[in-house]
Amino acid sequence: MDCTLPHKKTDEVWTRILSGLLAVGFTVSATYAGFPYFDALGILVLAGLLREWSRLTLFSAFHPVCWVALIQTLVCLYVTIIPLWANLTSIGILSLLSLQILKRAHPLNRSFLFLGGCFYLCLPVFVFMFLSHRGMDHSLFLLWTFSLVWAADTGAYFTGRALKGPKLAIRISPNKTWSGFFGGTLWAILVGIGLNPYFGIDSLLTVPLSVLLLGIPLAAHAGDLLESGIKRYFGVKDSGSLIPGHGGLLDRLDSLLLVGLLMGLFISLGWIG
Repeated sequence: MDCTLPHKKTDEVWTRILSGLLAVGFTVSATYAGFPYFDALGILVLAGLLREWSRLTLFSAFHPVCWVALIQTLVCLYVTIIPLWANLTSIGILSLLSLQILKRAHPLNRSFLFLGGCFYLCLPVFVFMFLSHRGMDHSLFLLWTFSLVWAADTGAYFTGRALKGPKLAIRISPNKTWSGFFGGTLWAILVGIGLNPYFGIDSLLTVPLSVLLLGIPLAAHAGDLLESGIKRYFGVKDSGSLIPGHGGLLDRLDSLLLVGLLMGLFISLGWIG
């Protein structure tokens, strides 16, 4: 099978690989170092995600409601003396006030979409930072989780390019194939099994490891498709141009966002100690 790529495509692949490796190296270092480095990374990433979402949905560089979402996320994370019911009440009140502000200048459906996206961005970042605060074991768990997501993305990209075949969801993302889906999932499972003896993930779980080995890559694929659907809805190719070869932060972190929500669900169920 001839997988030779044109010169321009080859340059794009190498740009994607090099920028991806740089981002991975920086993330791994910050995650292993923990506080305050991972927190600084998390805050910068969340601000960048909100900025891209604001530009995409409201055509505003950084709508004031983004500040509300960012600050409320940090309050929930750092001000631990506030009980859960008080935080939820505060979030509800701020959401209603934000909706009233948004409705003055934007259609109601666009306002709801923007607010929903803010929740979707803030919650996984909160979950990752929350796990980082729980100590080295949980930082290693984060690195293990990130490795599975990266393996799923990389495996899907290269397996799909090599094998091609039937399309996965042609109306959402014409380039994604079933071969990439299964290849990425397999890569993630193998990486997860291979790294587990060194990261000791089993000690933090109250469910079989297989639940995470399957759940993480499936959530990663679903998050990727979701972001592709959003970009198609808005008629854009990339959410931004921050990362060469990858587009914006939303393009690069689409898989991790839904995985973060899944981790939050597992924590709330007591499946992750």
